Amino acid sequence: MAKASRRDIAAVILALSDKYSDKKLANAVAAYVVDERRTSELDAILREVSKLRSEQTGIVEATITSAFPVSDKLKKQIKSLLEQDKLVINEVIDKDVIGGVRVETSEKSLDLTVSNRLNKLKTLSA
Repeated sequence: MAKASRRDIAAVILALSDKYSDKKLANAVAAYVVDERRTSELDAILREVSKLRSEQTGIVEATITSAFPVSDKLKKQIKSLLEQDKLVINEVIDKDVIGGVRVETSEKSLDLTVSNRLNKLKTLSA
């Protein structure tokens, strides 16, 4: 039997998201990727879900990772930078970031964190 494409899996997840609770859907997706031995593809599948949702609804999902809560002013700047009217922002607080922000969508990534800059300097000096 042919293996389902990530896009096909994402389409099913998106369709089921209207019918099932987040918890039930997450359990079903987890069970599927484990049964099919596709756990390493989970991030790619979820990015595909985000792309499909964006194509269907115009809603773009962005994850902002920083060491501290992000101000409303910065959120507005990010919205403007991404040129998106319908933007859903997921905020992740990660003390390992040290400072700065990382912004990720299914299509774009911008890493302006202090830890990223330090790693670049480390690479240059090696």
